[in-house]
Amino acid sequence: MLDIENQSDIYENSVFFEEDYQDIKADPNFIWFKYDEKIRKIINGLSYWKNFDGEELVQQSYIYFVDLCDIYDPYYNGNFIPFDKFLFKNLIIKLRAYIQRYYFKRKREQPTEFSEHASKHCTKNNILDIEDKLYSEYIYSLISERQKQILELSLKGYKQQEIGEILDISQSRVSVIKKKTLTKLNEILENKGKPKRKAKKI
Repeated sequence: MLDIENQSDIYENSVFFEEDYQDIKADPNFIWFKYDEKIRKIINGLSYWKNFDGEELVQQSYIYFVDLCDIYDPYYNGNFIPFDKFLFKNLIIKLRAYIQRYYFKRKREQPTEFSEHASKHCTKNNILDIEDKLYSEYIYSLISERQKQILELSLKGYKQQEIGEILDISQSRVSVIKKKTLTKLNEILENKGKPKRKAKKI
C-alpha cells in the first residue's frame, strides 16, 4: 500500500482533463440536459427568494449556458478548472446580475404580495443567508460522496483512524482525501467574489 507521501506525489503530478470537453464545444444542448436538474434547483431558489419568473430564468440560463460553453477553457491561466465548477459559479453570478438589472429598470413598480410579505418578515441578511446557502450547496456538489462522508465524520469529531474503520479504508487514505477536499474547498472559497476574467477561446 502506498504511504501518504507517495499518494500526495501521485496526486500532485496527475494531469487533469475535462471528459466532456468535446461535447461542451460541439453539442452544448446535450450537456445542458446533463446539468438540467442542478440548474433548475438553483433557478427555483433564485426565483422564489427574488420573486422572479422561473421560466424566464430558465430561458436566460440557457443563453448564458451556451455562452459559457463557448468560452470555457479548462486550463485557463495555467490551472485546471472542471466545467461544473466554472459553469455554476458563473451562472449564479450572471443570474443574480440579470435579476438586479431587471428590478433596477423597474424600480418604480408596485411591490407584489410576496415582496410586501418579504419586507415585513425578511431582512437583507436573511436574503443573503439564502444566497450563501445556494452557493454552499453548489460547492458541496463539487466534492465526491466519499469526500462528503469524511468531511461530515470529521466535523462530528471522529479521528482519522476511526473514520478509516467506519469507511473500511486506511488512516493514510483518509488523511489524503481530507487534505485534498479541504484544499479544493479553500480554493473555491478564495475565488468567491473575485472579478471574473473572460476565458480565451481555444
